[in-house]
Amino acid sequence: MPRRKIWIGRPSSTPRRSPASAGVDQTRAKVDELEAKLDDARFDLEQTVIKAPSEGFVAQLNVRPGAMALPLRPLLTFVHLQERIFVGWFRQNSLLRLQKGDHAEVILDALPGVILTGEVGFVFALH
Repeated sequence: MPRRKIWIGRPSSTPRRSPASAGVDQTRAKVDELEAKLDDARFDLEQTVIKAPSEGFVAQLNVRPGAMALPLRPLLTFVHLQERIFVGWFRQNSLLRLQKGDHAEVILDALPGVILTGEVGFVFALH
């Protein structure tokens, strides 16, 4: 049987990479990683902007730069100029009688002696 030569090592079809091209690949990977972090930071920044839902003004501001928002803690009180909407919290038994279209009277501690009138626009059913 004739003897054959066997070559052990890398096949000749695989190109050898120079150290410079490996450095370029590492730099590209680092740039891609930094661009992804920048995109995340831009998204986070967009989420920190508070936009008014309508024309109005901020009546009370409870947040300062660097402060963290907490659940169930309002950051601000916004007063709508387009519509006058009052949101009220009532006991469950009182809600049984409250219906859309009912006459409403609102008394505010900030306006002593003034009775604001209106009508019930919507009753949220919380379960």
